Amino acid sequence: MTSSLSVADLHKRAISKWLSETFTFTHFITLTSNSSDISVQSLRDRIKHWDALVNRELYGPKWRKHYDEILWWFAFMEKPETNPHWHLLCR
Repeated sequence: MTSSLSVADLHKRAISKWLSETFTFTHFITLTSNSSDISVQSLRDRIKHWDALVNRELYGPKWRKHYDEILWWFAFMEKPETNPHWHLLCR
């Protein structure tokens, strides 16, 4: 029996299954740039900066020493060409 799903859809299902079976997430967050002319690399840099800001707020200036407590998230970028934004699953 062959699947009618595309390879991309099969990958999405596999990732979704892995995430739901492996982790418990407590928050769903959307981060937007409100700019369509921003590069993917700049978006990646901004999400890393956001992560550092949130962890610093939670754990103070030495937040990197709290490696067993820091915010853990999995992000999906959506519509990078027209309305770039991230969806994050966080715990």
